[in-house]
Amino acid sequence: MDKTFTSLSITQFKTLRVRPGIKTPPITVRTATLNALFYAGRRLCQRHTAARHGYRADTPCQQILARRKPGGDTRLSNMRTIFHCDINNCFASIEMALNPSLKGRAIAVCGDPSQRRGIVLAKSEPAKKCGVKTGDPLWKAKQKCPQILFIPPHYNIYEQYSKSIRQYYEQFTPLVEPFGMDECWLDVTSNVHNNDEIAENLAHHIRVNIRRIFDVTISVGISFNRIFAKLGSDMKKPDAVTHIKYADFRQKTWWLPVSELLGVGRA
Repeated sequence: MDKTFTSLSITQFKTLRVRPGIKTPPITVRTATLNALFYAGRRLCQRHTAARHGYRADTPCQQILARRKPGGDTRLSNMRTIFHCDINNCFASIEMALNPSLKGRAIAVCGDPSQRRGIVLAKSEPAKKCGVKTGDPLWKAKQKCPQILFIPPHYNIYEQYSKSIRQYYEQFTPLVEPFGMDECWLDVTSNVHNNDEIAENLAHHIRVNIRRIFDVTISVGISFNRIFAKLGSDMKKPDAVTHIKYADFRQKTWWLPVSELLGVGRA
């Protein structure tokens, strides 16, 4: 049997979080579950609050945007500015920096091919264009790219490189969070003061100097949180800067598969 808000008990009416004195329209709810009634009541409250304050919004995020005024003090002005810096093809790039004769060649840092075991740990851009992927067995990498050159890993050198690059990041902010040898988050909020142009210029400055000082390239993602900053650094490689702003993150990210987000997908 159909029920309306007027037929609810006082206890159920209070559960809907509808303030006393608000005239509620006779919304018919075919399902008599309290869960459905709760969400219908909450939407009514949001619309009533929006109308009382002179804006129209159905979600908290829309309410924040509707209330935002130039120079106004809103939560948007308190957002962080996060960089995610990712060394492109880290192990392979360091090997090419140490041995310039390898530049422009298809190489892969991997296990010992003489023992016919191991996988690809990192690959150069020419090898990547041949379809070689990180994690490929050596025989498969050779099958995809017959001219590929296998290089044994030198972890001690990679660690030294990683430490030196982190120390360079710390010249701009003490808030540096490593994520493996090749990735770091930088909180540069105090440097850029929510100015998009300053943030992008700083990111390009870091990118150019990493290439000049260390002879490796990085991709930098800029956003208002760590998840989107990392997503940005993955969107454009190599040697690039991608800015995912709060105003346009839906247009830039919602068309992507959810597995692109950090922490989402198969373990």
